[in-house]
Amino acid sequence: DNDEFLKGADKAYEMIVQAYQSNNILNVKDLLTPEALKAMEQAKAPKEIKFSEVKSSSIIDDKADEQRLMKSVKFETEHYNVANNEILTVVEEWGFEKEKKSSDPNWKLFSIKLVS
Repeated sequence: DNDEFLKGADKAYEMIVQAYQSNNILNVKDLLTPEALKAMEQAKAPKEIKFSEVKSSSIIDDKADEQRLMKSVKFETEHYNVANNEILTVVEEWGFEKEKKSSDPNWKLFSIKLVS
């Protein structure tokens, strides 16, 4: 069900971004593909930017192949820039995937694309 999926995606977004911003990405490794985990471990989060809230989210792509299900979600979020005391609106597309035969109920983040 897409409403249920979006609720979970919003929570995953918040958990992943907060773990990334606090340099504790290993805390959410179960929500990431190995490639996404490696990329986030190598990148350093700017210390002056803090996650505020998910303003909206919507599924923009939903597909499957033989092994997995994939959904792309467009997130519009707000972050707070501590350094210059301003709210930043960020739009990103996050790709989630799930192995069809896996007993793990979690979808895993495999891609992030900054839209604006």
